[in-house]
Amino acid sequence: MVKCEFCGKEIGLLTVRYTWLDKQNNRAMHDECYEKYMNKSISKSVEDEKVEIIKDGKLKETIDEPKDKTKISGTSPMTKEATVYYKKYKKTVIALGILIILLLVSTASVFFNAQNQYNSLQYSLTSLQSQYDSEKTAYGSLSSSYNSLQTDYNSLQSNYNSLQNNYNSIQSSYDSYKRTVEIRWGQEADCEQFITPNNPSVISATSNVLGHPSDGTLSWDDMTAINDWVGKNIKYNYDTFDGTKEDCWLYPSETLSRGYGDCEDHALLMASMCKAEGSSPWLWCAWIGFNINGKTLGHVCIFVKCENNQLYIYDPTAETTSFEINLFGWIWGIHDVWHSSSSKSYSDALNEYKSSWGASTIQVVEIFNENEYHAFNSNQDFYNYF
Repeated sequence: MVKCEFCGKEIGLLTVRYTWLDKQNNRAMHDECYEKYMNKSISKSVEDEKVEIIKDGKLKETIDEPKDKTKISGTSPMTKEATVYYKKYKKTVIALGILIILLLVSTASVFFNAQNQYNSLQYSLTSLQSQYDSEKTAYGSLSSSYNSLQTDYNSLQSNYNSLQNNYNSIQSSYDSYKRTVEIRWGQEADCEQFITPNNPSVISATSNVLGHPSDGTLSWDDMTAINDWVGKNIKYNYDTFDGTKEDCWLYPSETLSRGYGDCEDHALLMASMCKAEGSSPWLWCAWIGFNINGKTLGHVCIFVKCENNQLYIYDPTAETTSFEINLFGWIWGIHDVWHSSSSKSYSDALNEYKSSWGASTIQVVEIFNENEYHAFNSNQDFYNYF
């Protein structure tokens, strides 16, 4: 710390108003003290002493040394040096002061602008915080609603899955029942399965009718005996299996257990019993279309394909018979167990069978056995195939 050599007080280095007397030796004075000191010293100085200070800061001194040096005993070299430094740097110090003031003003302006921006940002922050809190509250409400809806959805999904499983189960049962019913209609793909020569009840009935176990050979006498037995022991009754008037085919074992059936049931039973006695790929069930009194009648009988393109027909359906004529009504008639008088050509055999029914026309619609099914558009189609 430097002390003022005039008043003896300490000089703060950050104080602007002070003057160095001897910087190397840390000698200085306050500016006001220095003024007092200079006023006191000047009165004692030599009048011919001259000091010139030039603009570039270089010091030139022209000193006319007095003849009597005792007159300047009150003026020391340090005093001169201090005077030169003071006058040389006074303007610089003032300029620095002004510069500092300008910097402070500029800094204050920047500060005030920054303060305004800060206040604006603070206001925006407060507004955004308010919006955020509002949105957060709304989000919480929506989140709660979502969770509630999610719970409801999961419950409904569980109920849906349960209902879907129930539906699938019901659909499966329905499909099974529907298929069971459809099979009973005797459609093209299902006809063959109704001929069942390997069924135990069919085998037993065949042995009882023929009076002996199967010997593997089917004769004309065997076929005639089976035709007569079916016609006389299985009563004719229109389909009542499903409680409606719709066509409903019975398996031969069902026909045997009930003791009745309609025309296809008689034919299916006879075909199954004949094939239980012996292999007979030449024996077929045949679906026939008659025209009787202007109405169409559907009927099922047995075709036996003979040598030399001959045909023999069996019809095991007997007694008073009613037949559905598509949508046109009912035909009642009496028809006993019947078979061809002999094997004949296809057309002659059909004509003989047509006459037994009193029909005006006859057409072979389809034939099938346990392995094959064939449908025809005309009798000629049948002749060409058979």
